[in-house]
Amino acid sequence: MVRDKKIWLLLIFLLGSVLACNLTTGGDDNSDNTGSSETANDTLNVQENTTPPTIQIVSPADEQQVIVDTAVDVRVNATHEVGVQRIQMSVDGNTVSSKSLLENPTDVEVLLSWTPDQRGSFTLEVQAFHGSTGSQPAQIVLQVFPEGSILSNPIGGQAPTAASASGTCTGRILISNLNSRSGAGTNFTKLGKFDVGENVLIIGRDAATEWYEIRRDNGEEVWVINNSDWLETSGDCASVPTTS
Repeated sequence: MVRDKKIWLLLIFLLGSVLACNLTTGGDDNSDNTGSSETANDTLNVQENTTPPTIQIVSPADEQQVIVDTAVDVRVNATHEVGVQRIQMSVDGNTVSSKSLLENPTDVEVLLSWTPDQRGSFTLEVQAFHGSTGSQPAQIVLQVFPEGSILSNPIGGQAPTAASASGTCTGRILISNLNSRSGAGTNFTKLGKFDVGENVLIIGRDAATEWYEIRRDNGEEVWVINNSDWLETSGDCASVPTTS
């Protein structure tokens, strides 16, 4: 009788152990499922983010011509489903310009510049990047001629640079998603976007020269961040008065 009781107690103990093991295993499966799902999502996001951007050269056209020591504006358009972070331009394999972008735009137009210092045939190549993932390069060949040459296929449609009168400071917008604001700081209201290639007159600055107050062609006076990747300045900018 005592022996039967011990057997029953042993069976009850074994049954309890099996149930406890099943409950523990169920909890781990739930945790593993959640972890696997998160890992899968992370992997999916990484895969989505490594989709290469696209880029095209809007102007100039392939095989156009320019006079040596003349600045060439290269206008490009880049897109990416998550955001374009950087644009790079090289000439004959040598990087001549690399521009970081504002707020990782999914569709952006950018103005790059190159000044040839010798005559010849040159291959210009541009790439857009999201992180370390680069687009397929877009490229054109430009022909550079000596001063005084008559060109049969000159580069046209270049964005003019505003001439700076003595004592003035001017700027040119280099990206299409640059914000205009009501004051000197990101805490001020966004008033809109500038046009890429737009020329502006710089009339004021903040104490640290991190922001410029500018006047547009329509007379509107707004503020813009001072970043050489996004705003090209020329003229007597050291004499711009502090207005904020």
